[in-house]
Amino acid sequence: MRKTALLIPYALLALAVAVAAACLLVFESDLLWKVQELNLFSSNSDFFREQMVVPGGMLSWMGTFFTQFFYVPWMGVAFLCGWWLLLAFFTAKTFRIPQRWLVLLLIPVAFLLMAIVQSGYWIYVQKLRGDFFVPVIGFSLGILLVWIYRSLTSRYFLRFLFLVLTAFAAYPLMGAYGLLAVVLMVLICWRMPDMTVSRRLIDSVVGLLCCFAVPLLFYRYVYYQTDIDSIYMAALPIFSYEERYPSLYLPYVVCALFFAIVALAYGKWGTEKAVGENGAEKLEPIKAVGTKNSKRAKTASAASQKSSRKAHRRVVAWYVAQVAVIAVLTWCVSARWYKDFNFHKELSMLRCAERGDWNALMAEAEVQKDEPTRSILMLRNLALFRLGRQGDEMYRYPSGSKKLSTPLAIRMNQISGKTIYFNYGQLNYCYRWCLEDGVEYGWKVEYLKYLTRCAMLNGERQVALKYIRLLKTTLFHREWAERHEQLLNDPKALKKDAEFEPVTHLLTSNDKLTSDNGLAEIFLNHQFMDVDVDTDDPLLQEQTLLSAIWMKDIGVFWPRYFKYLQLHQGQHVPTHYQEVAMLYGNLEHQVDISKLPFDESVVREYQNFSSRAQQYGGMSEESMKNLLKPEFGHTFYYEYFLNRDQEIY
Repeated sequence: MRKTALLIPYALLALAVAVAAACLLVFESDLLWKVQELNLFSSNSDFFREQMVVPGGMLSWMGTFFTQFFYVPWMGVAFLCGWWLLLAFFTAKTFRIPQRWLVLLLIPVAFLLMAIVQSGYWIYVQKLRGDFFVPVIGFSLGILLVWIYRSLTSRYFLRFLFLVLTAFAAYPLMGAYGLLAVVLMVLICWRMPDMTVSRRLIDSVVGLLCCFAVPLLFYRYVYYQTDIDSIYMAALPIFSYEERYPSLYLPYVVCALFFAIVALAYGKWGTEKAVGENGAEKLEPIKAVGTKNSKRAKTASAASQKSSRKAHRRVVAWYVAQVAVIAVLTWCVSARWYKDFNFHKELSMLRCAERGDWNALMAEAEVQKDEPTRSILMLRNLALFRLGRQGDEMYRYPSGSKKLSTPLAIRMNQISGKTIYFNYGQLNYCYRWCLEDGVEYGWKVEYLKYLTRCAMLNGERQVALKYIRLLKTTLFHREWAERHEQLLNDPKALKKDAEFEPVTHLLTSNDKLTSDNGLAEIFLNHQFMDVDVDTDDPLLQEQTLLSAIWMKDIGVFWPRYFKYLQLHQGQHVPTHYQEVAMLYGNLEHQVDISKLPFDESVVREYQNFSSRAQQYGGMSEESMKNLLKPEFGHTFYYEYFLNRDQEIY
């Protein structure tokens, strides 16, 4: 039982990390996949040199290396957990934290988990590369340096020399984490029994001066391109976008304070006490002296029982403290966990679109618990168009234009614009946003893939090969690059490929680079509405019709609709196309719709809608929406009259 009790702290630590890993895999699998798509690790030396041009570059290099394993989410999470446990091990050994208080090591782990799950839309504008791994690697290596410092002898000024060396070597490699290591050395030196006061003062003064001066020296002579306002925060995430968001630094501040406190507590934990059965302190039995003195024996027995009760209370208090620490940390992480439904829905839909699984994307679209964002609507319509079902189903799903649950001024172009522009044949705009975001936020796998696709369809062979060669240096995207290189070398196969063939139909002569003003939806629909009405490509012609319907442009609709009927003679006309023709024909009476093909169900539903609308004519629009939605919410009639307040961007 004693051995079992000794294992309890280790079991709690391992169990907590395992639960954190399970939560990441269950709730954030799509986020982890997206993060590795917005990451790039290349095995060539140029990539390494590129990372080292800023302080903390080694951490970014290591962070991007491990981030790529999120391509297989469980593998990336396994590496993440390994670093968490390594950090706990280094912390326990460096600061000699007693075994019975190992649960405290969950504090930095929990707040590092918080730093990941609070990300939300920041993943699209975060400039620190490998930011999910950088903090845990930085703290781990920093604590390791403190361990080495503590383990050195105080003679021959070895600790002093190591402290100075750490300041000058760790800052360019680890940025702020190297400075934190120096500060922790300064704090722990005051707890080292083998150091004199004078040596402690020397280490403290020189260490703090180094923390102040070393970043300035490197800024002046090495990292001159780094912003002076951020030299002391190198390798920390950049939470500024039009304005600063200091509250997001809470996990990093708490971790730094935790390590400072345990450094100051070094040597004050006391000695370990033996643990007996049920976690109680092991007590030596008190033996009565002499068999004749019964009173003395009773006194000894009472003292033994009292001591046992005290030990039992201490053990109970210890268990309560363990549970309390875990409960508080769980609440903290849960409170900061970004749980926005639409954000996660966008991620899952983008993941389906990337692998070309449009049926899976529609399965995601069928589960909508909140008013959708326009990105969700655009991705859903794209999937319906690819499946040939948009004309029958595009109004059968929840509509809306909910604003993003973030203070950031995120554009649709940053979330889904590249996917949408490419799949609708607007190659110049897809290419443009990949380049602009690449320059602003760094090159990422997602950008390189779309740059490759656009170059391939534009016939820019050498440009496509440049991106393909770079993707070949990655671990998980090499196969993708090789497949697309084969298609590049075989133009006939490229035009027939399931990924590219539908896009080739939508390539238009008006794909000219001007400005979309960040309004992808409006711009894209107007691009198609401007296409020559005489186009004979059925897929392109239908998209021009769909854009006219979506934008509710009556003047553009009629010529597109008649062209559609001409190209699809003898075929059933999709339900929504009939509904639009029925409504517009009865609204303006400028087109004779008596000879147009209509299903009986369409005519009957229009009549029912008109009757109900007249019946509820005196009500407010909001009341009519609630009354008519159950019966007519899936029709164009409802969309045209009662969904007019949606913001399109």
